[in-house]
Amino acid sequence: GWSPRPLGGSLPAKCKVFIKRDDMTGTEESGNKIRKLEFLIGKARQDGCDTVVTVGSLQSNHCRATAAVARRFGLRCTLVLKAENAEQVTSGPTHS
Repeated sequence: GWSPRPLGGSLPAKCKVFIKRDDMTGTEESGNKIRKLEFLIGKARQDGCDTVVTVGSLQSNHCRATAAVARRFGLRCTLVLKAENAEQVTSGPTHS
């Protein structure tokens, strides 16, 4: 399993080390998806957008992360989800 590792070696006295902790992003999601969305959602807000659209598979972590971050910043999110076969497609309510 994964466990924290100490920094190896020694640093010069004037050297500062900054670490971006994924567990401190403020959402349930973390990692590279949130880091990418940080800039994309920021740009959408800067451009005055009120909706983001993304495409992914039915169980896409990217789509889930996009919807969560969009909601957090008051944006609507439209997900275009791809199914592997017709049996995976069901009719029902959509969530926004």
